[in-house]
Amino acid sequence: MRICRIYCALSVKPKGFGMNLYELSRAQQRLGNDIYIINGAPYSKKITNLKYHNISFNSIPFFPSLPLINYFIPFGIFSSFRLNQLIEKNMIDLIHTHDIDAVYSIKRNNKIPLIASFEVDKNIQLQRIGSNNLSFKTKILEGTGFQFNYLIWRKASAIICISKQTMNRLINIYKIPDSKIYYIPNGININKFKVKMDPENLKSYLNIVQNYPIILFIGRIYILKGLKELIVALAEIKKFYPRLLLIILGEIQDLSYFKEIQSLIKKKDLIENIKFIGYVPYSLMPLFYRVADIFILPSYSEGLPKVVLEAMASRLCVIATDIEGNKDLIKNEFNGILVKPKNIPEISQNLLKVIEDKNLREKLAFNAWKTAQMYDWSNSAKKIQKVYESVLSR
Repeated sequence: MRICRIYCALSVKPKGFGMNLYELSRAQQRLGNDIYIINGAPYSKKITNLKYHNISFNSIPFFPSLPLINYFIPFGIFSSFRLNQLIEKNMIDLIHTHDIDAVYSIKRNNKIPLIASFEVDKNIQLQRIGSNNLSFKTKILEGTGFQFNYLIWRKASAIICISKQTMNRLINIYKIPDSKIYYIPNGININKFKVKMDPENLKSYLNIVQNYPIILFIGRIYILKGLKELIVALAEIKKFYPRLLLIILGEIQDLSYFKEIQSLIKKKDLIENIKFIGYVPYSLMPLFYRVADIFILPSYSEGLPKVVLEAMASRLCVIATDIEGNKDLIKNEFNGILVKPKNIPEISQNLLKVIEDKNLREKLAFNAWKTAQMYDWSNSAKKIQKVYESVLSR
């Protein structure tokens, strides 16, 4: 089968969600498929083509500072042009898109089916952030993005939902026929999270001198991730564990929010307890999971967060908010702990509970590790393959 995947932020050196799609592409390749990726090349002046691990990358010019405009010019127009070339040369059997990058693809040759993945509901994200915390630019970008996604869903031959909650919203709220909707969670490359180095040696390697407890957060730095609530909760826990350490990995998406976080850390006297690492290469992330005692994700909204799966695969005790995606992965107090979004007392109480109860922490971590084994990318790729075959046989 010849699959064309369209996603702007996917490259030969992927990060973030792009890493998910790269791992999926490799798993699909192992099933005997040919993969053609249409992706973005920042500030490039022309379309470039290259092969990496035998995957064909068709890189389209785009400007990272102009996110919405890219979907029209230049990425939108040039990606459509490249897609039409692949179709005319009879090089692909179907198109799989993962965001609004493929809005032009709905005008394709109708003989080539379009598969769409529904990762996260933008409307829910906006509601949970709250209109008072949103800039006019963000409202326009996200609102327009949702409309494009809705257009793609209506035209798609099949839609793959990565969480049960998004699947239910697609059927009950957005009235998409359930006959073309499939629930298939994202996966993980289990082997990447088998770190054999001793944690104490890793701490030395990473220049981490504090002892237990070490809490880890991984995610972009902006309002949706709930870092303010986590910091206030840590101030309460510090009364009992003055040497606790929170490690934060992730790029700064919202500079003004980051400055608010820094101010709050200073106000709560947590400067010595919080270590901002920023962006790290994906190859180093398993090391940070290995040195931590607890992983926490206090976000307001998610799709199916790969960082939670990675923490589970790393045999970490996980605390996450009781929201879509997280609820698909975590059974409360069996393989992790779920807390209400923005609920500071719940965050602090449950962090204290797993810090103080080593047996509970280890039980949750072991069950999390067993759960993660079911989410290997090879399993997800096989399920998606069946969707492709069903669509092509119609």
